[in-house]
Amino acid sequence: ICLVKDRYTTRKKQELDFSTVRKFLDEAVSMGVLNVAFSGGEILIREDFEDIYVYAIKKGCLVSIYSNITLLDKRKLDLLQKYPPDRMQVSIYGLSKETYEKVTRVHGSFELFKKNLTLLRERCIRLILHFPLCSSYEKDYKRMEETYFNPNKRDDKITQGPEAVVKKLISALEIPHPKSHYF
Repeated sequence: ICLVKDRYTTRKKQELDFSTVRKFLDEAVSMGVLNVAFSGGEILIREDFEDIYVYAIKKGCLVSIYSNITLLDKRKLDLLQKYPPDRMQVSIYGLSKETYEKVTRVHGSFELFKKNLTLLRERCIRLILHFPLCSSYEKDYKRMEETYFNPNKRDDKITQGPEAVVKKLISALEIPHPKSHYF
């Protein structure tokens, strides 16, 4: 599970500092690496995330971010709009407040997740929605599976392909649809 609460101080000792990350990026780019993925735990918890992200972008890397997006703030959202990632993979920990907050154990995290998902979509950030398997939200997963992936139900949800599944999932989360073609 990506961290939802601020436990950064306990993890900070284990992480590479910006100078070391910069050296790794320089070496990787010099060897021809074009794609970089930032994950964690939760990459957005790093105090130097913005520095690392912009450095990688300015080195010419296609950057992917893996996040639960609950730690996004206006500054990070503006940065992602100015320098869009190649894609942002977003973890979904449930389709309801009850389930989501049972998994994260953080009151208000579901509404924050939905708000930030809406803001990312409004900024046309390319998203990949990730529903990690977890026994805590088995009921939500079964609901999703029955609704979107049942091979015996050959309706528009299945026959229209992955885009229809994503639209239905966003709809289940009650996220408004932006005026863009991104999901």
